[in-house]
Amino acid sequence: FFLALVNGLREHKIHVCAETNGHICDSELIAASDSILCDVKNQETDDLSAYDPFFAECLRQGKDLQITNVIVPGKNDSEEKITNLARFVKKYFPAHKVKFLPFRKLCEEKYRELNQPFAYAEIREAENEDLDKVENLFDISVD
Repeated sequence: FFLALVNGLREHKIHVCAETNGHICDSELIAASDSILCDVKNQETDDLSAYDPFFAECLRQGKDLQITNVIVPGKNDSEEKITNLARFVKKYFPAHKVKFLPFRKLCEEKYRELNQPFAYAEIREAENEDLDKVENLFDISVD
């Protein structure tokens, strides 16, 4: 489906930016995209090796890769987590920055409506100060 959609858009000279979590490394899908936005999830793990194949393929193809990371206070904003993320990203893309995004509880009401527990209910939303802190840690980690 994605390839058919992208090919149709490209016929009309429409730029395609694919958004992904980076866990599916399909060289054809990567090649079909003009640029890629990858949201790295590191809230529950320190092991980022699941991203290795995807990052390596994007690098091999010379793709414009934009990396985002949602900052969840108390989950992935520690010096250790940010240093680990910085080392991983710089292994493939030495000049890249990560766009840090603030955690928001936008889905909390949906969980309530579905009578499902929201695992992050007790975690506060990220503030600008949290983003400033991790951006500084990221910059320091790669010097």
